[in-house]
Amino acid sequence: MNVYIVTLGVTIGIGIILTGFCRWLARKIHFVNKPNKIVVQHTESVAYLGGLAVFLSFLLSHFILDSIASVDVCYLLGAGLFMVLGLVDDAIEFKPLHKFILQLGVAYGVVGLGLHFEFTGSDILDYLISGFWILILVNAYNLIDVCDGLAAGVGMIGLIIMGGFIQLPLSALILAASILGFLFFNRPNASIYLGDSGSHLLGFSIAYFQLTSIGFGDLPLLSFLPFVFVSLLPLYELFFLIIIRKSKGLKWWHGSPDHLALRLQKMGWSKWQTLGIGYCLSIVTTLPFVASSLDASLILIIMAYLIVFGLLGVFTRYLLKA
Repeated sequence: MNVYIVTLGVTIGIGIILTGFCRWLARKIHFVNKPNKIVVQHTESVAYLGGLAVFLSFLLSHFILDSIASVDVCYLLGAGLFMVLGLVDDAIEFKPLHKFILQLGVAYGVVGLGLHFEFTGSDILDYLISGFWILILVNAYNLIDVCDGLAAGVGMIGLIIMGGFIQLPLSALILAASILGFLFFNRPNASIYLGDSGSHLLGFSIAYFQLTSIGFGDLPLLSFLPFVFVSLLPLYELFFLIIIRKSKGLKWWHGSPDHLALRLQKMGWSKWQTLGIGYCLSIVTTLPFVASSLDASLILIIMAYLIVFGLLGVFTRYLLKA
């Protein structure tokens, strides 16, 4: 227990220091996110480099805590490449197709190095599904990053819940603590944003820790299903936006004020209240994962699924009033 407390304390401190430094650097070199007409509250330029701050905090903490922590080279490569890809996108803004092709290359490059989950027992299918899952989560976390502290907090909650109920490497705790240090500056009103570098890093990290974990049950594909609920809020955002934008005749990847956080704020909820709703939903929607990890009875697991789907149904009806 003392090891975890020391790790948490050291990493949070490093996260705060490096995030402050990256915020200063971003302002110094004018690497900022300019006001966005889609986000009404975004009226001033805000520093980028949040993803770099989290990644550097993660690396430095590992270096300092080398005697008790080790990190997989495959993770370092994938996380670093996705972070850099997002960083370049923050700077020059890729066209959607070009961005997707680069994401595709990184995702399947890492899968080719051995990062995959045994979904079906067929290597080819397992590689295809694993790469697709990485792409889904990277873009889901990217889309939910429209409210101060939301994407970072949701990612941190996912890591903590997975680490609390299944055995994850110490790297997961170090990453969660790095995010917590970043949130010191990213909470409302944020003075630094994750940017695509951060959302790409988070999406890949969650996917990595899921794909390298042991599933629940004997049916390969279904054994992974509970992990979906660890990231259900970002996934909900992704599919909600696709459906809403297509119903409006828009391309799903084009920006619009239909994000769940923006709809909530349009309905009168403050940033802090929106953040609270997002965090609560992120925790409650992990019920199927928690029930499965505790090896609960089939009835309790089914109840967990019903509670989550019922909650999302009510939440969807509420959002559609905006």
